[in-house]
Amino acid sequence: MHQTGSSRIILKTMQFTDISGQAWQVECMGCAIADSTVTPPAGGIIAANDSCYLHQDPEAPLEGFLVIGTNRHVESIMDLRRDEYDDLPSLCRYGRQLMDLTPEIRSVTLIQEERSSHFHLWLFPWYGWMMAARAARVIYETSQRPHRFTVSEENGSGIPSSR
Repeated sequence: MHQTGSSRIILKTMQFTDISGQAWQVECMGCAIADSTVTPPAGGIIAANDSCYLHQDPEAPLEGFLVIGTNRHVESIMDLRRDEYDDLPSLCRYGRQLMDLTPEIRSVTLIQEERSSHFHLWLFPWYGWMMAARAARVIYETSQRPHRFTVSEENGSGIPSSR
């Protein structure tokens, strides 16, 4: 059971296996990392402040996929207290700076989704090989779409007319 403000949340026990093969059984992965019940693989907690912690994603075997979680059990960025909200950018910036040390990481996407019961922010790395694969897929998918318009004569307005 977890407290969030004045409400109490009852969570079911979940089981997961991290990327190192360690099996864990916890009510909330975020709380278990915050209270050191679960140690994230690949270095544990990389950095922390009063409200948040930064670590490698424990379930995705992608080097540099970082996660920022909160010490307090909250579900959304909208549930953060002002002090927690103010602590978030410093860890986000630090994590992003660490990712810059890996030259193969070309860009980073920040994601905060609310499907989880514990707030976390993903710092998802985009490697060159991923961007190339994504570009190839877009080109393939675009080439497979039926064409709706074909260029014919201009209709006097400078806009091609459709057939």
